[in-house]
Amino acid sequence: MADSDLIVLRSKTDPYLFIITQRSRYRVAMDAFHASDPNDSLIHVPPDRAQTLLRGMTDLSYVVDAINAKGLYRYQTN
Repeated sequence: MADSDLIVLRSKTDPYLFIITQRSRYRVAMDAFHASDPNDSLIHVPPDRAQTLLRGMTDLSYVVDAINAKGLYRYQTN
């Protein structure tokens, strides 16, 4: 999976929580996030910041495996 297929979203209530998913699994990721955090919402991270975040991760294959299993990957930065 290419990095360009990944999108990054951020929690409105926790600025250190990022949700990473594939474009094709966007709806699944949103539903899964809201099922576990019904009082929170997600905002899109600008593409340049998203790429910086993804480049800083050491192993994207782990992220891809989590997305394939759960539809999303939760990335806590603090």
